Amino acid sequence: MAKAELSDAQMKDLVGASQISMLQALIDGKEQYKDFTKTLKGTNTAYEMMQQNNDNLEGTITKLKSSWDALMISLGQSALIQGIISLF
Repeated sequence: MAKAELSDAQMKDLVGASQISMLQALIDGKEQYKDFTKTLKGTNTAYEMMQQNNDNLEGTITKLKSSWDALMISLGQSALIQGIISLF
């Protein structure tokens, strides 16, 4: 769309009068968005920090708790368990 160089009248027809400034901001910000995504691609910092933070006893316990919670949720949704509970 940025290459098309839309006039104000064309933008008004496309999105309505109240949204022209929003559309123009999107068009103008396209290059900034591309630059921003380039800076984020290929970075593993967050993943590496997560690995480092979880590579200890506390991380192991957190993983165990998450697995236990998932098991309890699965059992709670199980028709067999619900059938047994309804007997009481």
